[in-house]
Amino acid sequence: MCLTLDLAGVPTAIPYDMVRVGESCGIVFEMVKADVVGKKMMNEPERFDEYAKKYAETFRQIHTISLAGKGLPKTHKKAAVESA
Repeated sequence: MCLTLDLAGVPTAIPYDMVRVGESCGIVFEMVKADVVGKKMMNEPERFDEYAKKYAETFRQIHTISLAGKGLPKTHKKAAVESA
């Protein structure tokens, strides 16, 4: 699924393993060296507007990507399968 999202233009970390701990499952992603936007805004208040604009642009990019016909399950269908 992450490859599909990546090819569609959604910025995403690359998964490389699935793990199980007790009854829970998880995905291990590549290490991404990045700063938290909120922390950068607090540590560099003079660049607040710049970071806010970049943050908004990233979310706009993510929310304008169409995944119709990309083979991803609808969330409600996936939830029904997982709860069965």
